[in-house]
Amino acid sequence: MSTDQTTAYAYCPGGTGKKIKFCCRDLLPELSSVQRMAEGEQFTAALQHVDRLLASGKERPCLLAWRGLLLRALGRGNEIAANAERFLAQYPDNRVALADMASVLANQGKATEALRLLHQALAKADEVWEEQIFDAVLEVAQALCSEQLSGPGRSLLLLALNVDKDNYVAQQMLRNLYRSTSVSLLAKETFQGPPCPAEVPWKKEYDDLAAALQDGRWCKTVDRFVQFAEQHPDSVSVAGLMVGLWSTMGDAQRCRQAADRFAAMAQDWEDAAEALAVAMLVDDDPLGDLVDVFHAEWEVSDPEKFEQAMLGNPCVVCEPVDYRSYDRQGESPPPKALYRLLDRPPPGGEPTLENIPIQLAKIEYYGRQTDRPARLSFQPLGAPAWETVKEALLRTASGAMKPEPTTQMVWRDSASLMLFRTAMYCPLALQRHRQEELRLQHLRRVMLEQWPDQPLGVLGGLTPRSAAADLAKRLLVQAVIKVVEGFIVARYPLDFNELRAALGLELAPPVESLLDGRENIPLIRLHRVAVERFSAEQLNEMLVLAFERDFRVAAEKLAAAIVRKPDAENSPVAMLSLLVLVRSCQDPQQQLEYIRKGRALTLQAGRSDHLWDMFELENSMMRNDVTRFKAVFSHLAQEHMYEEGVAEHLQYFMAFIERAARDVQAQQQAAADATTSAPQAAGLWMPGQDQGGGGKLWTPDE
Repeated sequence: MSTDQTTAYAYCPGGTGKKIKFCCRDLLPELSSVQRMAEGEQFTAALQHVDRLLASGKERPCLLAWRGLLLRALGRGNEIAANAERFLAQYPDNRVALADMASVLANQGKATEALRLLHQALAKADEVWEEQIFDAVLEVAQALCSEQLSGPGRSLLLLALNVDKDNYVAQQMLRNLYRSTSVSLLAKETFQGPPCPAEVPWKKEYDDLAAALQDGRWCKTVDRFVQFAEQHPDSVSVAGLMVGLWSTMGDAQRCRQAADRFAAMAQDWEDAAEALAVAMLVDDDPLGDLVDVFHAEWEVSDPEKFEQAMLGNPCVVCEPVDYRSYDRQGESPPPKALYRLLDRPPPGGEPTLENIPIQLAKIEYYGRQTDRPARLSFQPLGAPAWETVKEALLRTASGAMKPEPTTQMVWRDSASLMLFRTAMYCPLALQRHRQEELRLQHLRRVMLEQWPDQPLGVLGGLTPRSAAADLAKRLLVQAVIKVVEGFIVARYPLDFNELRAALGLELAPPVESLLDGRENIPLIRLHRVAVERFSAEQLNEMLVLAFERDFRVAAEKLAAAIVRKPDAENSPVAMLSLLVLVRSCQDPQQQLEYIRKGRALTLQAGRSDHLWDMFELENSMMRNDVTRFKAVFSHLAQEHMYEEGVAEHLQYFMAFIERAARDVQAQQQAAADATTSAPQAAGLWMPGQDQGGGGKLWTPDE
């Protein structure tokens, strides 16, 4: 934002779109002074100077823009909003004023309103953005992602990177979005539908608009999209393009209208279902099944009676407290105990799907360790589960707790997705692969037996099972299944065709080729690729997409297929596959073979093999190979210590070994304590202690 005399031809920092010489030439010396003070971090002095100019009646965009920047630098949040309102009231069409107000709304949690104003700012922006516009793009993107509106958020991040491809914040935010388990696979890419036919005369214009949509440059061409759609009302490709446009803009109503239009024209039911699912995801309540999620605390009036009651309940598991995870800089003591409330007692023998308990709640118990009463603190719970937990605790410890807890609604969540996130309680000694087997069996039961009977607002209050019996609603049910599948199948290899078959719906076919001449297979279908129909190079392109979007089920399937391909043997194309397989492999010997192959390919390419050494360090622990562990550890420390991630990795292993030894001791002690009495504090908690032991009440000021 240079404002020196020598740069009078620079653009005004206030977003007027004019050069300083033509819009605020009389203020050039003053703006230069403000610039110099800001560069010298004299923000208060610069703000006072700007305020004097404004008080003299010079309500110029450049001064209001500078005032907003200086207030941000000083962290004066309350005044930022007032300045943005003042700026926008004076100049309602100014792009910087619109961006400033969009930032304010985003930080107030009003993502949809912020997006509307940001669209107006972007439509007026030039090729080079003012600082406030770039900041607004990132802040609105963050707010959208926080409210599960990931499609529009992703589009804004792509737009930011199109303007500044090296921006670290935008890169990290996009990476986090792609790696998030709470973002649907459908929201991790832009919907387009079938490609444009090669023979039509308007193909180049279609391709230009499609490219603008993919990289976020659609904001200045929305009118052109609408006009193009009106010119080609019978094109299914253009109809699909409009679904993508309105989904990236976060316009739920127009996206649903476009999806309905596309679905009526589409030749393939899966294309139609995915378009409808994308439109659902733009809505605040995609499935129409949001429920309140509560944080709750419950005062314990008789701690001794409560502790005895919890220990006497076979459906309660008391676990040792890892005090290191409760480092709160002296704000409050750690809990006295951790309880897991289960729907049935843990099995005495081998856990099976029939006898393994479902965890109803995880509870932190704080005794009389401070001047606060003893209390329970609950992990956030959905409304239906909360009622079950309340009843179970009142049956267990009636009379030891206050009649009612205090609750606070913290967010709303989909009842369907919460059903799939139900936690099982697995004994600590149960092997990981067995836990995964039981988890998958449980999810399959939820998919086939429980979720089909979940009433959904998007189905008019019907359940998927009953709606599937209505021919007019079968496509909508397929779309609803796509919504759920997009959240679940990235992590768990559930076959949603089993669900379709159980509901009498058409099955999704294997993907045997690039459909309809498309360049890419839709992300949500990658796990159904018929791997034998594609070359190692083609599979690797799919793997890169699955890996970047954290589609683990597809990535593992594609990686396993690539290493079996003869044309991938000893080829760099197998490198990513080996990385994926090393991370997912449960067999230590097989994992070691992948590590050796990956190391060989890396050295063959003339690159450092420290990454494979780090994998082998963990592998040698799994195999209890102490000699090899020492050798690899020593090699990393001596040869690769200064390479990325190595020092942190070695520190992690040292801490892990120390922690594992302590955990074994803690588990042994907890088991001994559980056979005698409840966890007893030696006294009141004091800062720096694990638990209890003081002579007076602890308070935060001490």
